Amino acid sequence: MEDRLEGRYRLLSVVGHGGMGTVWRACDELLERDVAIKEVPGQVVGEARATARLDHPGVVTVHDVLASGDRTWIVMELIRGSSLQQVIDRDGPLAPRRVAEIGCQVLSVLCAVHALGMLHRDVKPSNVLLSADGRVVLTDFGLASLQGEKTGLEGSPAYISPEQARGDEVTEASDLWALGALLYTAVEGRSPFGRSEALASLLAVLIDEYQPPRQAGPLRQVIDGLLRKDVDSRLGAEDAAELLDRVRFELPRRRPRAGAMATVAALVAIVVMGGAWSARWSSVGSGETVLLRPTGATAGTVTYREDAGYAIDIPAGWTRAVKADGIYWQDRGMNRFLRISRVTGDPLAALQAAQKRSPGLHSIRLEASDGGAEWEYTSAGMHSLETRADGYDLLVVAPDARWTPHYRDFDTILRTFRS
Repeated sequence: MEDRLEGRYRLLSVVGHGGMGTVWRACDELLERDVAIKEVPGQVVGEARATARLDHPGVVTVHDVLASGDRTWIVMELIRGSSLQQVIDRDGPLAPRRVAEIGCQVLSVLCAVHALGMLHRDVKPSNVLLSADGRVVLTDFGLASLQGEKTGLEGSPAYISPEQARGDEVTEASDLWALGALLYTAVEGRSPFGRSEALASLLAVLIDEYQPPRQAGPLRQVIDGLLRKDVDSRLGAEDAAELLDRVRFELPRRRPRAGAMATVAALVAIVVMGGAWSARWSSVGSGETVLLRPTGATAGTVTYREDAGYAIDIPAGWTRAVKADGIYWQDRGMNRFLRISRVTGDPLAALQAAQKRSPGLHSIRLEASDGGAEWEYTSAGMHSLETRADGYDLLVVAPDARWTPHYRDFDTILRTFRS
């Protein structure tokens, strides 16, 4: 093969082989930049058209298409990084939160693809690039097709959906199935339906149940929802996005210790509290202190410090109430609150006992975390997440219908908790 194309692109090295062609790293000598060039069969230009139609940061930019005889070259942006499959092979399974971050970005690309009336049809870890600058890029649109288009059985057997394996109509749900298999692979280190031979993988997709993931944690719900063999009951894109967001913004497993507290106190010691602030916090008892946040921190919050206890930054508009079971911080306008209580004993056993005393609640999960335990449940239209560790119990409650955005706010607050 010639080392230059069109007298402009100098081929340097092969960086990958896909089902639809070879990918080269090359130098665009006219613009003096590195590019990726994919060599494909002469009549296969659908990938270039499909990719060029998408204006999304999770899709590579197509610069040019060159045709010569029975060969075609697609000149694209060069992504510097590794595929998700390479990362799994090198480092092993990824943490659920990182997998959720990757899944959110891949799902965003799929939504953009589906919005144009297209399907990707080959979502798998080797087609997801993790760039050095943090981008997650879905590649290889060689099998992309229009929705409703008859294409035959094409794709990667371990990630193909049951309806694809049966030869039924391929829909957006088929791409979502593949996303579920990708999430499983990333968190477990192996494909849920991967077998030693392609036919065995297809049969597994059709008739086998996958082994439940052992390391998925809160990601299990979205994986199970996407890997439903029945298309009609499979999790949709909107619900999948919400569940993935919930995993991304889950409560921190480790809370900061007291080391930084002295520094915070020193920074704010020079602040003089005005009358409006004093009036707002008139309910604070004599054994407690409320301080304005230090210069440079997020505006609109105050730091509450319990004497010889914990500290936390609370939105200035929230009200405080002391009750028998702890201190409540309430945002009445949004019908949500945070409760902080001192506790003793084994965290997991205590939450398990609380669950047994509350049979009317719908438990979503109850599990051990680093040094503690978490219990997530719903009741009467409200969503609750209770975390117990290091001698404290933190309970957040908000309307279930808008739990994800509420939880993002709670997560921001709880990250400031230091004991």
